[in-house]
Amino acid sequence: MKKYSFRIDSRQRDIIFAPIRSKTQSCIVLLECMKLILINEVIEEKYVQGDFDLVIDKMSRVIFRTEGKIFSISFPFSVREENDGRLAFHWKSSAPIGSGVISMLRGFIESQHCIEEIGLDDFYEKASEIEKSESEFWELLKVLIFYEDGYFRYEIDPTRENGNIHPLHHFDLFYRTNNAIKLGLHEELNGDTIIDFMDSSTNCYFLKKS
Repeated sequence: MKKYSFRIDSRQRDIIFAPIRSKTQSCIVLLECMKLILINEVIEEKYVQGDFDLVIDKMSRVIFRTEGKIFSISFPFSVREENDGRLAFHWKSSAPIGSGVISMLRGFIESQHCIEEIGLDDFYEKASEIEKSESEFWELLKVLIFYEDGYFRYEIDPTRENGNIHPLHHFDLFYRTNNAIKLGLHEELNGDTIIDFMDSSTNCYFLKKS
């Protein structure tokens, strides 16, 4: 397993930790994360408002952290470390995914609300217009639409704490209201514990009724 860590400032935190209620919003977070990794900006300690880890393994994921909240989504692309230490993203045998196509994908998803609202024929027509100038656009867009993002969130929530109905420490699984599952925890977890929780090569964690 490889882990790459990155800091985020208040502006980036506000984008990443905006409420996720749809696949479109999940994709926007993924693309923001990819852009930040490619830029690899050094953030001074006094401006740090959170961080995230890109964990590369059999099931690669991104784990985002800020005060009182951790959430994770899966990472669908392969990652290679270049000679200068920078990371490059690939899909199958494609050339590195550049910041330009990442911006195009994000702009298209944000402007069209493509996954939830646009009709299939209209969606394909609009995407094909862009593909003429960017050959990998359509292939990467299909990845974002169909990959399973595996979203879950861990929170410390003293504001809404309500005994076993809404425990102080809890996991929220899935982001759509009609699918949401809440699992209470008896103690605080940290990022390393959550990485271990997702690692299929380590011992499993077990649920125990309170």
